Amino acid sequence: MLDVFEVTQTRHFSEIFPLHPPLIRVLHYEEKYGLSTPEWQARELGGAVLWGEDNHVGLPEYVSLIGDFVRLTEPLQFYGLSLLQKSAGDTMSHEQVVHAYSWLMDGNTAFTNKFGSGTCAFYPDGRNLDKEDMRQFPVVTGGNYFELLDTTPLLVYGQLCWKIKAFNINEPFPDPANWREDYRVFRATNSWATRMADGSIKRGVDEFPQLGGKDVPVPLLSNSGFFFIRCIDSVFVDPFEPLKSPYYG
Repeated sequence: MLDVFEVTQTRHFSEIFPLHPPLIRVLHYEEKYGLSTPEWQARELGGAVLWGEDNHVGLPEYVSLIGDFVRLTEPLQFYGLSLLQKSAGDTMSHEQVVHAYSWLMDGNTAFTNKFGSGTCAFYPDGRNLDKEDMRQFPVVTGGNYFELLDTTPLLVYGQLCWKIKAFNINEPFPDPANWREDYRVFRATNSWATRMADGSIKRGVDEFPQLGGKDVPVPLLSNSGFFFIRCIDSVFVDPFEPLKSPYYG
């Protein structure tokens, strides 16, 4: 027994104890398609990439999950707002963060899909209170990690999927101050491409612009505590593998 103990003690801590629970990572568009989101979208639509004057273009790196949308009641909206406030810290005023949340949840985004802050009830600034609540649809972005509820892929509507953990809106929410340690909160990411002078393409991923360069955290809200993500949109993460930033480039 002593020999076994001595051998174990010489191993690195991370080789004995997992660094994190079982996770999947949402693949970046470049990993899946070899293209940024705007390049992939142009290809799918049969059009050309709309390069800007600076030869740069970017779009959100959206990935759809399988599950139902959530109605964003007043408490849910203020929780989403509180996450942005914690990430912004003292770099933005309350009014600026409210504007950032309104921008994030605009109806033209995949998160709200035409049921956003412009036309639905937006409680943080008292707009449209006679309208229905905003809706948040099951959409995440590339590069983020989510905790698995089952380490065996499941067949859902004919597709192999992972079952991942989400907030259950019928249960109490944790302190937003700890959002960085909660796999149910993801960082909204943009996928971009820049056409270089020699004709080559440089690609990368950065944060949404709402907080001026800070992480833009979004809670993964559900009616049941879970969603399904297709295996082809994600990769299993070894429990001993260190986690990496969702940004690059």
